[in-house]
Amino acid sequence: YRKIDHFSKNFVPQMYTIHPKTGDVKPFNTSAPRVKDWDAYHYQLTMSHRLTWERLLDKKHLVHIMFGQDYQINRNRNFQAYNWGFYTNDLQELDALKDQTNAEATGTSNRDRLNSFYNRLAYTFKDKYLFESTFRYDGSSRFKKSNQWTFYPSVLLGWRIDQEDFFNVRHIDGLKLRGSIGKMGNQAVPMYSYKSTVNISTDYNYSFGGEAAGGAAVSQIIDDEIRWESTTAYNIGIDLIAFNNKLSVTGEYFYKRTKDILRTISIPSHIGGLSGPSTNIGVVDNKGYELIVSYQDKIGDFRYGVNGNISYVKNEIVDLQGEMRISGNTVLKEGYPINSYYLYQANGYFQSKDEIRDAQAVYGTKNKLRPGYLKYVNQNDDYLINQDDKIAVGNPIPKYTYAFGVNLGYKDFTLEAQFQGVQGVDVYPTGNIVFPFQNGAGATMDWATDSWTPDNRNSKYPLLTTYTDAGENFIPSTHWLRDASYLRLKNIQLSYNFPKIITDKMNLSRMMIYISGQNLLTISDFKLWDPEISSTINHLSEYPSLKTISCGINISF
Repeated sequence: YRKIDHFSKNFVPQMYTIHPKTGDVKPFNTSAPRVKDWDAYHYQLTMSHRLTWERLLDKKHLVHIMFGQDYQINRNRNFQAYNWGFYTNDLQELDALKDQTNAEATGTSNRDRLNSFYNRLAYTFKDKYLFESTFRYDGSSRFKKSNQWTFYPSVLLGWRIDQEDFFNVRHIDGLKLRGSIGKMGNQAVPMYSYKSTVNISTDYNYSFGGEAAGGAAVSQIIDDEIRWESTTAYNIGIDLIAFNNKLSVTGEYFYKRTKDILRTISIPSHIGGLSGPSTNIGVVDNKGYELIVSYQDKIGDFRYGVNGNISYVKNEIVDLQGEMRISGNTVLKEGYPINSYYLYQANGYFQSKDEIRDAQAVYGTKNKLRPGYLKYVNQNDDYLINQDDKIAVGNPIPKYTYAFGVNLGYKDFTLEAQFQGVQGVDVYPTGNIVFPFQNGAGATMDWATDSWTPDNRNSKYPLLTTYTDAGENFIPSTHWLRDASYLRLKNIQLSYNFPKIITDKMNLSRMMIYISGQNLLTISDFKLWDPEISSTINHLSEYPSLKTISCGINISF
């Protein structure tokens, strides 16, 4: 706090912040001391009802019927008031500074309701033919009354082929074919998104009769016809069990179409500086397959087992009503995955001044370019590289997700290991993490050893410069896009169970010692940060997964 030598009505203590490195002193946003009083109220009520009937008829027909209803309401209310500018920390009441104009009171309230009715009907005949249907009727207060309720059905069919009289295949213990069609919904939009909000602020004050008058304005465009987002999913699969339950195989193909996707969109800034509405946009498809396999067996005292799974998904925007929606370095565009990267296409480096002079089109002006600067592809063959030359590229959603593991055992020893990984996913690093000399930082070893020079023309990075000196090199381009695929040893553990002859002497039912490790090995070309972190991260602010080695003993009495 600033030292106070005297008090007056118009003088209050002021708080300052000091930069620890530069010593710069700046005033804090409010004066101090400060007194604040608040009250918050949160109320949640959930009511659930189930009615279930199940009966086996004539030892052939198994019938299961269920009806249910869920009702959930959330209410929130808060109030707070504060006053600042007291002359001493001993004053703790808001009214102790009633002659000042620093007091402020705020408060909000909201109510959110979700009501659901649903039923399930399941029927099995001779444990061969399976039928199940569910019906949901959901209502949400996040939409206006005419759009609050919607109906979601689903149907599943199954056939136990192994139970048929004609099926007699050696080593096959179980074989089931199944398929399903179902519809589900999503109501994840902010509350009251369908209503206009009028804001009162000094930013909207206007002059009336030569004096300032208070104003109010709507700051966001709304779509009052928003409704439930819906996804229709189609699935067909097969389950196989063989070799006395040693082998298990599950294979599935799925296709999901999502319509009326709820999303907040941006609008041009010239439309009154308003923020965009939450609305229903577009159609998105997800197609793919999943395969799960496991096998386990033993030879004498030696036990072994392997397991693995892999899934592939193709995400594609099918319909966006012919529009393209850009947000920063990402884009929504028909025919591409959601949030594809929207970048200039880099095409190597300028190797000489003559190449710069002869270039048909460049980004920026030719007199600023130097050998070692990035070149960009002119997509429309005009004489200027600008926003029209950006392309949708990359995939922020992994195409392949997989995992596999092994467990080995000999007598009382057991070794278990589990690997996981993704393939076909891209990230776009920005800021200090890739650009040298940003915000007072230095250059990484890669920049220092593998940037362009006349003797290193096929380098990883362009000519070593600062961002301000060569902004042309650091515009959003495919040069900075990175493949974040990885394979990781997620867990490994070696354990030993003491034999019963030892635990009995110690009056124990079980004793085991172990040593284990997590995240000990990662194989990836991506080195900037932990590749397991979400692909939407483009900085170092996220805490990485830790490598952990632990050992211990488990004792049961």
